[in-house]
Amino acid sequence: MFRSLTPLVLMGATCMLPGCGGGNDGASGQPGTNGSSALIAMGAEPAGSNCANGGTQVMAGLDTNGNGQLDPDEVSQIQHVCTGLTGAAGAAGATGAEGSAGTAGAPGATGPAGAVGATGPAGAVGATGPSGANGHGALLSLSSETAGGNCVHGGTRIDAGLDTNDDGVLQPGEISSTRYVCNASAAWSVMSEDTQAASNSSYLASSDSRLKLTLPPSPQVGDIIAISGAGAGGWEVAPNAGQSIGTATISAIAVQSAAAQIPLYGAQYASMQLQYIGDGHFMPLSYTGSITNGYLSQGGLVWSPANVALAWDAANSYCAGTINGSTGWRLPTQGELHELVSSGLQYTGGWTIRFTWTADPDAPGHWGVKTDGSGGYPFDDTYDGSVTCVK
Repeated sequence: MFRSLTPLVLMGATCMLPGCGGGNDGASGQPGTNGSSALIAMGAEPAGSNCANGGTQVMAGLDTNGNGQLDPDEVSQIQHVCTGLTGAAGAAGATGAEGSAGTAGAPGATGPAGAVGATGPAGAVGATGPSGANGHGALLSLSSETAGGNCVHGGTRIDAGLDTNDDGVLQPGEISSTRYVCNASAAWSVMSEDTQAASNSSYLASSDSRLKLTLPPSPQVGDIIAISGAGAGGWEVAPNAGQSIGTATISAIAVQSAAAQIPLYGAQYASMQLQYIGDGHFMPLSYTGSITNGYLSQGGLVWSPANVALAWDAANSYCAGTINGSTGWRLPTQGELHELVSSGLQYTGGWTIRFTWTADPDAPGHWGVKTDGSGGYPFDDTYDGSVTCVK
C-alpha cells in the first residue's frame, strides 16, 4: 500500500511549484462486445428413432461468428416435427370456383442514396474498458398452428429468440424469428392428366398411362407434396429448372441422382411424401412401393433410363460420355437387353417403350430390341432409336 501512495505524494508536492497546471482526463475505454443473434435452421429428418415416419429437424443456436448462418458448431438445441401416418384416401370433392386475382400495386420509387460523411480524425486510444456482459442463450419453441393464412391445412409454428431474462422460457417479447412446417392436405385431388402441383397438397394418380406431377415452382421451406398411384400407369414427379429430389434415403434406387431435374417414378400403389428444405431441394419424408429415378439394377448391371432417342453413332458416343455424374457406361448387347425385357423392370423405370439400340452390328447397321417384348431386329444406323447405357 505504501509503495503505491509514494508517487502520489511526490506529485502533490510538485504541483505546489509555480506554473503547475491541471492534468487532462484519459480517453474513454472501449465498450464491451455485443451479444450474438439467435438463428433457426431446418432440415429433413429421415424415418427412424426420432420420427417413425420421418419429419423435420429444427435446430437453434447463437450466431457466434456473425455470418448470418447457423453453423453446425453453433447449434445448441434440436427438436423434431414428426410426420403422421398417411390416412386412407377420401372421396374427391367438387372443384371450387376460381377466385378473381387481386390487382398488384405499383412498386415505389427507390430513393437517392445519402452522401457519405467525411471521416473524422482518429482519437487517442484510451484504456481498455470493462468486459461486456455475457450474451443470452438461444431458445426454441414449437406449437400447433391452426389452419389459416400461415398454413392452409394447419401445421407447426416454430419460434426462436434470445432468453434475455435468462429464465429458460421463450417469452412472447423474446421471439425474433418464426417459421412454419405446414401439413399436406388431408383431402386427395384425383389426377386424370398431367398436373402442376400446389404446395401442401395431395394427389392420387388414376390412369392406365403414367401421369406427371410437376413440383411447385416457388415453394416455401417446409412445404409438403404427397402423391399416390391408383391407376396401372403409375406416376412421375418432375422437378422444375434448378430443383432436385434427394434419393439417398430410398433404398430401392440403383444409382443415386447426381444431377438436378432427375424425376422420380412410382408404380401402381406406390406412394410418397416430399418436403421442400430450401435451395431448390426436395427430400422424401416417407415412401412405400416401387419407386425409381429411372436407373435400374438387373443382371449384374446398372441401366440408365431409355428416354433419349439418337442415331446409333450418337448413341454410342452418348454412352461413352458422362451420365448422371459418372463414366464407364456402354451400349448393352442383344442378350443383356433381352434379359432386361424379360424381367419387366423397364416398365417400372419410367422408360420410353420402343426400339432400343444394342452394341451388336449387322450390316448395314446394328441390332435393336423392342422393350415391349415383341422381339428385336437390325436397323439402319441413321434411325433414331431409344438409348439405354449399362455399366
